[in-house]
Parts: sequence; C-alpha cells; structure tokens
Amino acid sequence: MTDTFFEIGFVQHCGKRISAQQDALWNGERAVQLARMEPAKRFCDGDEALLLAIADGVAVSTMPHLASKFVVNAIGSLDPAQGISQQTIRKIHAQLCDRYNKPATKDTATTVVAARLKNETCQIVNVGDSRAYIINRHDEWAQLSHDHSYRNELVEEGYLQDVDDGIPLYDQLMDCLIANHEEDNFRVHSMQTTFVPWDSLLLCSDGLHDLLSEGELKGLYKSSFPPATQVKLWL
Repeated sequence: MTDTFFEIGFVQHCGKRISAQQDALWNGERAVQLARMEPAKRFCDGDEALLLAIADGVAVSTMPHLASKFVVNAIGSLDPAQGISQQTIRKIHAQLCDRYNKPATKDTATTVVAARLKNETCQIVNVGDSRAYIINRHDEWAQLSHDHSYRNELVEEGYLQDVDDGIPLYDQLMDCLIANHEEDNFRVHSMQTTFVPWDSLLLCSDGLHDLLSEGELKGLYKSSFPPATQVKLWL
C-alpha cells in the first residue's frame, strides 16, 4: 500500500442570483455540477497521476452549463499519464465545437483551468480567468494560472493599477473556449512547477476570486485544516 496520497476537497455554489449551476469540476474521478453541495473530499493514490479541472460557463453565452460540463468531462477522459498541454486544450475546443456548434447552442462558452499532478510535478493549463494557486508548506502563495482578461492586460501594459477600480468593463474576458469553429484564436497559458508533500493546490473560478480579494483568500486559509474543511471557509 502506498505511503503517499492526495487529499482533495471540493465544493460548489451557484450563488444567489441564479438557480442553475453554470460551472463544473472534475475531482479526479468524476464530473460534478450541482447548484450547491456540502464540502466533499476524496483520496487518491499519490503514486498515480491525477487530473483536476474547473470550467466556468460564461453567463452571457447560450447554455453555459453545457460547455463547462463538456470540457471537464473531456479532460477527465484523458489518460493522466500522458500529461496535459496547450495542444490538449485546443483538441478539446475542437470537440466542443463539433458537439455544440449548432443553431440552439452555438457560441456557448466556458473558461477552464486544469492541473495534472505526478512525481512531485504540477502541470497547469488555463484559458480565461479561472485560476490555480499553489500554497507551499510555509503558507507562501503563487498564482500559476494567467488571467486572460481586459483588466489584466491593462495592468500588464501599465495603464491600470492592480487594484479594485470598481469598473466592471475591466473584468471582461479576452479569451475563453467558444463552441464556434471560427473562434479558435484564443490563448492558452501553460506552466509547470514542483509539487511536493505538504504543498496545496487551489483551483477556483471567478465566483471565488472576484468575491474575495487575494488578501482575503490568504487570510481565510488555515494550513492546519484538511481540504474539505478549508474550502468551506471560502463559501
């Protein structure tokens, strides 16, 4: 029996303004898309490769819950031993287009962030503003994903300070996966880092990081709590 394992905590909440869940997650075993669920947990053999993902259906698109569920299921169907890459995401986008580029569902869209863990290595890919953070044993945080948003572009170009300016326009997505074969000019961010025992990985949609600032996220984080307890603090 292995001496190492991953402990995975996950939770969903669709918020108070809508009754249907537009986001979906892959917990390493199955897709989850519920309006609300109590914090749950599962364990996974730490010697095996593990895939995790969150997809945030874009609310202004048609039937966003379909896009997010499709994408996480597509990621879940991959062989974790093969890793995950920018090319992987582009293939999944092509599959999304084949499935939903129809009159009733054309242009349904979603963001995505996915992680693959194996042999103390963490691979991250993302499109849009769903995020991945790594938190090491010293409670030091680093964002591994890249926000493909208008706000982030203005910050990077020096036109906007990295603060809450209260202008919703700046939160506009610049890239996401859209069920339209012509919408293939999106950017995919990818990176790789070490992931060693006692490190933590947080995947989240903007439903969390837009509601809580990075400082508030860090303030609520308790390294002594197991993941299923920890995610409850961010509800």
